[in-house]
Formats: sequence, structure tokens, C-alpha cells
Amino acid sequence: MSLVSALRENGLQRLLIQQGHRFDELAVPTRRIAILMHMIAAVLLIGLAIPAASYYGEPALTPLIWVMAASLPLTAIPTVYASKLAIDLQFGTLAKIQSVSAVLRPLAMLGLAAAGFGPYSFVLPLLIVAGYEWAALRRVAGKLPLSNRSTWGVVKEWFPQLRWIILAQPAISLSMQADYLIVGKLQPDALAAYFFGFQLAVSFVVLFGQSVKNVMLPVLRRLSSERERCAVAFARVVQTLVLLAGPIGIGMALVSEPVINWIWDGKWDAAVPVVQAMALCMPFMVLGPLGITTMEALGRWHLVTITMYGFVMLLIAAASAGALLGGPGLIALLVGIQYIGRGLTLSMIAGRGLGLRGLDLAKQCVTGFFCSLLAGGIAIGASWWSPHSQIPWIDVGIRAMFYILAILVLWATLFRADVRILLRILRPNNTFAK
Repeated sequence: MSLVSALRENGLQRLLIQQGHRFDELAVPTRRIAILMHMIAAVLLIGLAIPAASYYGEPALTPLIWVMAASLPLTAIPTVYASKLAIDLQFGTLAKIQSVSAVLRPLAMLGLAAAGFGPYSFVLPLLIVAGYEWAALRRVAGKLPLSNRSTWGVVKEWFPQLRWIILAQPAISLSMQADYLIVGKLQPDALAAYFFGFQLAVSFVVLFGQSVKNVMLPVLRRLSSERERCAVAFARVVQTLVLLAGPIGIGMALVSEPVINWIWDGKWDAAVPVVQAMALCMPFMVLGPLGITTMEALGRWHLVTITMYGFVMLLIAAASAGALLGGPGLIALLVGIQYIGRGLTLSMIAGRGLGLRGLDLAKQCVTGFFCSLLAGGIAIGASWWSPHSQIPWIDVGIRAMFYILAILVLWATLFRADVRILLRILRPNNTFAK
């Protein structure tokens, strides 16, 4: 799926948002190109199904990959409607539809698994979610405007940018899948714990990252003629993400062990070190999508491609070293260090493109992270010296209470002005453009 994703419409969607003032002219040609690219991707995925199953020695993977291929053409058209909502800054409407999709997929997995569909429970929801998004986005965005613009003319116009986007897409996809591929091959016994822990820890990162992608590209494009306002918007988003993701990540690391043990009755205790390692990296992981989206808004497609291939190589090296030298915990630790470097580097590069000093941004990120880390240390120390209960949940609650109090005190002491800006950003009816 990662290998063929370069032929999907993701680059087209971003280009369409960039050219939002020409949506009526470009919408229909973009839809045609997207459908064609998705069909080609589906055919390639069907052809790769048997070799992929042979690579892992699992013949049962072949029909699963075929179902994934069948879902690709269904995802072509909804993104054109989603682009329309993003161009019009209808983020609330878009967020509601995507929220339903995010809930629909795991619910469909659970329902299909309970009905006895086995591993097909992982892939059949792709068809269900694609159908829902098509219907929901079509109803909200309305019909696509008719256009006499030649599809081939649009391809020729966009080719200089599109070639870099297509080249970058395998790297972007592999940056989210390469560690699974490596661990699954070098240490298959550790894959389940690593996958489970990673997905559990980065659920908030996915939420933040998707929000950043939905909002920042159209907003920065509207402000593209005002570089100073773009720089202010970028700096505020960096500030917001670090102030929010830092406490969430450190808090997740503090309570993950008893929570995972209680919910799954010890079945996934091996995933606890993975959750803790990735949660600690959360403030930096959320900066990666922001840096990429900002560089795309500035039209620096070649820079996105070059940097992403570099980070994919680092991810492969980190996952390989962890799988060869240790278990899921070491793999997550090395991969997490790679994510820290990725987030800092991408945000610094994007900030410099807007005229900001990269070191100032890095200092802001690291300072916010250590604030959350210090609060976590205070919570551990305070809970250690406090009376212990025979009920584990009481100890968890005490630790969480000390942590929240420490965060509030440190925010009020060290980041009072930043918190005021954060509260203004999060106020209802406010936008980044303001």
C-alpha cells in the first residue's frame, strides 16, 4: 500500500487547495486525474499482492491486499469535495465528517470481528469509510462546477510541482510504515507489541497532525502575500502544539502501565515501554506534519522530497538497530529519537522559510518539553512520598493530580504569556487567520 501510494491523489489535493481561487476551473479535471491515478495504483497493488504475501510467508495476505486495492478508486472523488471545504475554510464541517470516519472505522472493525470476519475486519472497513465520506462530502460541498478546461492541460501545468509530490509520496508513506516492515521481518515476535503500543501512543499525534494539515495549508496560502502574518501564524501553531502535546504525552507515559494492565488484563504489558517511549516524543512528533505542510504552502516541494527521504533512511536504521539489539522497548526508543530529530528539523526548516530563526523555534520547543518533563518528575516524586493505597487506581489518581497541579504551576510561572495566547487561539469563533 505504501509503495503504490505515490500514484494516489494526495498531491493533487494539495495543489488544488493551493490554487483555491481557480477551483471552479480545476475541480473536474482534478477529479479525472485522481480517478485515473487511483485506478493505476489499484492495479499495481493487485499485482504486488502475491509477491508481498510471499515475502512474509503468509498466503492469506493476498486476498486482504486485493480488498485494499478495491478501496482505492472509492477514495478518489471525496478528496476533491474535501478540498472545496478546506478552500472555503469550513474546518468545522470537515472536522465533523472526519471525526465520524475516525469512529466509523474502528466500530466497523469491531463489528466485523464479532461477526467472524477474522483478518478481513481490518480491510473491509476501508470500503465502508470510503463510501460514507463520498456521500457526506458530496452532500455538504454540492455538485462540482462544470469546466471546459482540458485535463491534459492541467497535467502539463502542474507537472513541475507534481513530479516532486509523486517522488515524495513513497517517502511520506514509508515514514509511517517502514518501522513495521522492518520489525515484521527482523523480529516478528515483537511486531504485535510494537504495533499495538505505537498506535495507542500516537493516536493523539494523528489527531493533531490531521488538524494541522486541514487548517494550515489553506490558511497559509491565503496569507501567502503577507509573509509576516504567515510567520506569526506558524509560530503560534508551534507554540500551541508544544503546550498541548507535551502535557498529554508525559501524562500518558505516567499512567500507561497501570491503565494498559487493567484494561487488557496483562495481555499487552509488553507494549507498555513502547507507549511510554513514543508518548515522551509526542511534542516533537506533532511538529513533523506542521513543517511539511508549511513547506508545501510555500511551494517548496523539492525540499519536502529531499528531507523526507533522508528521514526515511534514519527511520529504517533506527528500527533495524532496535530489532537487532533488543525488544519492542528499544525499538520504540530509537525510533522515538528519530522522531524528535525529524520534528525539530522540519519545523526549523519551515520556520526559516518564513523568516524565523530556527534556533529560536527549537529553543521554544525544547523549553516547553522540559516543562512537561519536569512536571512529570515532580508528580513521580510526590506520589512516591505520599501514602500508598491497596487500590492501584487511587495511586494513579494521586499521581495524575500532582502532575496536573505541577503543570498548572509551571505554566503560570514560566509560560504565562504563552498560555494567554493559547487561550485566545482556542477561544470559540477564533481562527488562525485572525
